[in-house]
Amino acid sequence: MSISKISISMSEPLMSFISRKVHFGGYGSVSEYFRELVRQDQKNDLAIANGLVPREPERNGFRQDGDQDRYRVHGSDQYRR
Repeated sequence: MSISKISISMSEPLMSFISRKVHFGGYGSVSEYFRELVRQDQKNDLAIANGLVPREPERNGFRQDGDQDRYRVHGSDQYRR
């Protein structure tokens, strides 16, 4: 299996949260923590597809609690608010 790398930008409060999760949650690295989050999301999608859990309202992949105040337009250096 080949490995791909990604780069993400994170606010300082979110990075602090992630660092605490890695340190106290028994993860070996930030990458390990993110891989686990993706695996959990994959399991959730499969459960939804199989009708095992109700579907959440569409959120376009972004949280609705104000955490995400802007996002990069796919494939460009532009930002939308």
